[in-house]
Amino acid sequence: MTDRLRYLRQAKAIPGEETAYVLTRRTVHEQRFVIRPCTENDLPMIMLIQRRVRRRVPSRSLYVMSPRRHVLESIRKDYAIGAWKGKRLVGFSMVLSLRETDRNLAYDLGYDPDYALRCATFDGAWIDPAYQGYGLQQCFCMERERYARSIGAAEILTCTSPQNYACRRTLEKCSHTAIAERTLFGGERRVIYSKKLFPLE
Repeated sequence: MTDRLRYLRQAKAIPGEETAYVLTRRTVHEQRFVIRPCTENDLPMIMLIQRRVRRRVPSRSLYVMSPRRHVLESIRKDYAIGAWKGKRLVGFSMVLSLRETDRNLAYDLGYDPDYALRCATFDGAWIDPAYQGYGLQQCFCMERERYARSIGAAEILTCTSPQNYACRRTLEKCSHTAIAERTLFGGERRVIYSKKLFPLE
């Protein structure tokens, strides 16, 4: 947890409750954000945030948009969370539940199929450009890990572009370790990060 991030309220053991954070960035006063699960009604704004981010990045290979069908699938079956500033959705992220899906990075790593079902994949995190720099990525990282632990995941997996240095720094601050590099998403190079949560039985 960085010195600019204050946890306002102890998160409850059961995911699904909203969690409030007060965050700051340089030259800007404190802002209050609430993180809570997304619903299908949030889908249009989620897709808009992705487009806004893609327009701002110097290289399109840094971010691959999560297709609408994947976002909807995760809202229904996984843990899709959003960050709200008042009534405005300003960021979102997804954690895959422990289920069979080709979106699980464990299969790209060649993990044993039984163990793969104990791995939770963090499938993307997007922050509206107007609200980048507050540390919301780190908040998402904490909330996703809380969910992964609550469902008994043995390992967390996620990936990012080798050139996405901000994302890589955040993952490393959250004790994730780079373990492999693969070509994913139709030809994009990605560094895969891992964090072990529980020892193998």
